[in-house]
Amino acid sequence: MKKITLSFLILLLFLTACVPKTPTMPAIPPTEKAPAAPTPPPTNAPAPAANTPSPPPVPAPPLGNTPLVISEVMAGDLDFVELFNASLDAINLKGYRLVYRLGTTEKDLPLYTFERNLTLPPYGHALLALKDNDPGMAVDGVFSQQLNIKTGGIGLYTPNGQLADTAAWGKAPPLFTEGDPAPELPKNASLQRLPGGSEGNFRDTNNNANDFTIAAPNPLNSLASPTPLLDNRLDLRLLTDDSAEPGKIFAYQLELENLSERDLRNLTVTLPLTGSLTVIDIEAGGAQDDDGRVVWKLDTLPAGEETALGLTAQAPWTYARIHVSGYSAVSPDLPRPAYGPAAITNVQGGVIPIRVARSLPRGTRVTIEGVATMYTGGYYAGGGNTKFYAQDDSGGIQVQVFGESGPLPEVSLGDRARISGYIEHYRDSIEIIPEILPADVEILGAETPPAPKTMSAAEAIANPQNAGEYIAVTGLATRIEEATYSYEIDIMDAAGDTIFLYVDKETRLTADELNEGALYTVAGILEYYQGKWQLKPRIPADFQRVYPAALRLELSAPNVAAPGDPITYTLTAYNHTAEALTQLAISSATPAALAQIFDGGAQEDNTVFWEIPSLPPNDNASVRFSVIAPQQGVVTNDAYGAVALEWPTPVTGPAFRTFIGNTVPIWAIQGDGYKSPYVNSYLQTEGVVTAIFDPDDIPGFFLQEKETDDDPATSAGLFARAENAQVSPGDWLRVGGVVKEKSGQTELLLDELEILPKPSSPFQPVVLHPPADEMDAARYYEALEGMLVHADGVAVSPISKYGETALLRPERNLQRVMKGDPLGRLIILDDNSWTARYDDAAALPFSITTGDAVQDITGPLAYTYGQYKVEPIAPPFITPGDFERHPSLPEVGADGFSLATCNAENFFDNKDPNPASPPRPNAKEYRHKAAKIANSIAAMGYPTLIAFEEVENVDVLEKVAKQPALEGYPYQAVLVEGRDSRGIDVGYLLRSDRAEVLSYTLRLDDEGLFTRGPLLLKSLIHTADGEVTLYTLANHFVSMGAGFEATEPRRVQQAQWNLDIVREIQAREPDAHIAILGDLNTFLDAPAMNVLYKGGLRHVFEQLPPEERYTYIFQGESETLDHILVTPGLAKLINAVHVLHINADFPPPAPDDESPQRASDHDPVVVWFGENKK
Repeated sequence: MKKITLSFLILLLFLTACVPKTPTMPAIPPTEKAPAAPTPPPTNAPAPAANTPSPPPVPAPPLGNTPLVISEVMAGDLDFVELFNASLDAINLKGYRLVYRLGTTEKDLPLYTFERNLTLPPYGHALLALKDNDPGMAVDGVFSQQLNIKTGGIGLYTPNGQLADTAAWGKAPPLFTEGDPAPELPKNASLQRLPGGSEGNFRDTNNNANDFTIAAPNPLNSLASPTPLLDNRLDLRLLTDDSAEPGKIFAYQLELENLSERDLRNLTVTLPLTGSLTVIDIEAGGAQDDDGRVVWKLDTLPAGEETALGLTAQAPWTYARIHVSGYSAVSPDLPRPAYGPAAITNVQGGVIPIRVARSLPRGTRVTIEGVATMYTGGYYAGGGNTKFYAQDDSGGIQVQVFGESGPLPEVSLGDRARISGYIEHYRDSIEIIPEILPADVEILGAETPPAPKTMSAAEAIANPQNAGEYIAVTGLATRIEEATYSYEIDIMDAAGDTIFLYVDKETRLTADELNEGALYTVAGILEYYQGKWQLKPRIPADFQRVYPAALRLELSAPNVAAPGDPITYTLTAYNHTAEALTQLAISSATPAALAQIFDGGAQEDNTVFWEIPSLPPNDNASVRFSVIAPQQGVVTNDAYGAVALEWPTPVTGPAFRTFIGNTVPIWAIQGDGYKSPYVNSYLQTEGVVTAIFDPDDIPGFFLQEKETDDDPATSAGLFARAENAQVSPGDWLRVGGVVKEKSGQTELLLDELEILPKPSSPFQPVVLHPPADEMDAARYYEALEGMLVHADGVAVSPISKYGETALLRPERNLQRVMKGDPLGRLIILDDNSWTARYDDAAALPFSITTGDAVQDITGPLAYTYGQYKVEPIAPPFITPGDFERHPSLPEVGADGFSLATCNAENFFDNKDPNPASPPRPNAKEYRHKAAKIANSIAAMGYPTLIAFEEVENVDVLEKVAKQPALEGYPYQAVLVEGRDSRGIDVGYLLRSDRAEVLSYTLRLDDEGLFTRGPLLLKSLIHTADGEVTLYTLANHFVSMGAGFEATEPRRVQQAQWNLDIVREIQAREPDAHIAILGDLNTFLDAPAMNVLYKGGLRHVFEQLPPEERYTYIFQGESETLDHILVTPGLAKLINAVHVLHINADFPPPAPDDESPQRASDHDPVVVWFGENKK
């Protein structure tokens, strides 16, 4: 405690003597100055003349040892905490925080942090209450931690982390006890600081037993008048509506009453308003300054008189709590500014813009109004449910309707609807969920549906606010594939940017008439789902083929023909220009003996031709001829074309084959490209079964033809999709069905099957020797798709949870492929299942660790999930490598400290809510995960401070801290809930025997840039060489689920946000030690990382050899996603850097394995620091 100065006591006694009826309290000077309230603007008033008496001092009660004190606490039934400003200055509470402790533990339980401005006038109060409890008045904040009536203590911390005041009762925690604790709290009574009531709460003798008494609850909030009220004062009070609807205009009236004994001249009255309010009109000559404050100038307010100043403002278009405080008046006749109590307006009810609704927290109940841009029943919504989309001028949103809420609505395109419900985040999508049907979905009428907003692909995905809107993009279809429940299409616009189309089969849309390489304008609902942007068409009109202004020619004919039958060719010319094409000539060579010419054509030598005088714009004309099918072989028409007077350059088309007989060979079905030329055609073919698997894993079998063509670009193998086909390897089959491209794999959707009585000999598999270049490797593998292949290799990844392992041929003498190395040479071994997922090793068909030798791999080459992979017909032979199975680090010495980052991979507790994926763990699984993470911490050498990613809440971190592996290592958990749609957050575990928490705050932006982190922690590290103040920013940047190029711009913004926080700290503390760490979901040389490098931060991997710089393995590529970057001063303290390779190189573990191995899919990074660098 500071010594009491004589001058302070003299001043204090003088001021006390001027205040009648105020008890005298022991006076102790404050230990820390509280943050000041906003400074009123200067009055610009002339100084009083020499003969003008100075204004009398305002009487004041004695001050306690801190300007801001805990003045009342109630526990048990109606928990609340009241604060009191015991000073003559206004105090802004922003940054103050309250912490609760039980008497039986040293664990801090966060109670409340003031994150926004709230200014208490002299002798004013603030009231915090337990969530869902009603103290009978408005509260200034809510907390969720219940208080115990028998034991507890509350600590009040200043914004810079110093303990300002405490209050403790019963069995009290020592840190939060001043002197002796107050008695236990009886029910229906509170602990009140003396003297209490209208006399204020000034007693502060540093003894809780003396300073507090038990009394009937008497809470006061920031709206209450100060206690005590001084007699000689300027009284201010702000009057306004208790509530207002979003966007509505309401009024403020600021009343001033001069209760002093003299006139007040040159008054300047200042009313600071929140930025969410829009000022409409200001009365009495007031004006709004550059800081948004409303300022009035008054010449004189005579003694005993009052006046009122008014303004009108528009409420924000959102639900909000408008808390106005800190308004003041200054005058040369007042010794200090006069302040009034706060005013609160709750913005609630009414209809809000959809864009605003999207920005509100999960669980917020909203009402919106918009026009339906998607009808019910067209997008999959789960059994018994439905969904639709609504849009207004501000944005669009999904409305997910569950059948359990009542009768499902029927919504058509163009229906105007008023929708109420709560905001939910589902797999990264934002939606409204109505709760009561039919009341929550009201159809107001029918309107013309809005036109789509035209955007480029880059514009569409650049702004998160575009999600939920009806948009249109024009581009080339570069990929068209069929999946189980959808069609997947890539559209590349003129700038080369690509957007992904998800065509839900519930819409009854198909991709049968779409062509790769064709230009389309595609409209649909833009949505962000599971980390990926999707454009979702709704109706056939959402696909519009866009043709170049040109003459176009198509040829059609049968795929097969019997010997001697006619083969009829139809040639169709299309005029896509704006003018008529005249003197149109269409011609074709006759690929076999001519049978007949139709439609007025003629023959000259081996050519047939037609002349059409004129073809109008946007019209077409067809002509035909036929030839006689020969006895065998194939008839190929590759010489046909058309010209016109206005289009003299001949236009042609691709070669067309007609096979003589009943079947089309497999090589022709596969074609010489990545897509079959026969997609959506019904064909028959022949081949021998090479492999068949469990239909629950791979629903079909592989065929290969005995005789094939000599083109190295075509494959002789094919997958036939069929359930429970009764065939065996070696059967010679004739099969029929529709040709499909299922996720990029050419397949025959089997409709008919015949086993032919033909003998067959075993196929000799093709030994794989893929080239290093990725494009060359893709062509190499495509020419083998569906064929029997063989490989031996060394694993450069473990078997994944999807059963895939990446290999390199043994002669390459490599055991790892680093980021940037050629990837074409990778060989992917699969587990014979296209559906299995392995959370542990119990069901794995075989187990592979990085470095293992894998031999005798034989099976067909499939293409699924974007990869060519071998499906082995027998288990391979595996020889374990020499990769270290259980690496660990020693504990850092007392003269240093260690810092780590660890992605815990979907670490959820066993309680609801839980995301759809992964499933909620049971109690045993939850405990098992906690044990593995704790053992990982032990393997890391018990770091001083660990940043965690993908943890659900503070409870899971505390669960880890209590595990037997960490006994003797007191870890304190720090986590602030973010707004991630899956509920994953970032947090810390800090060793309280080596460090202490000074402060922490979640530094989210207001625009949705972040959903999790950055979590800023200020800690004090204790070492034998002294104390180190450390700032850490734990991060989990946006994932690459939608692709690196599409998501990296957002990570660049996230990196810049972090860098701005670093600079903010450095502006106060130029030599501050700061670290940015976590799963940044980007690579060492990526643009987001370059932002941090250019900002002066150093990557700790600078001290590692290149082969150690990986924390994650993706499809065989070792890469860095987890990073620690430090300021230069902190970099000088680095002793060592370790990537503890306990996860990325290992397969899913055994169910009962609690070792650190494969506790996550990311390797942790550990850095040792010390003042005495080794």
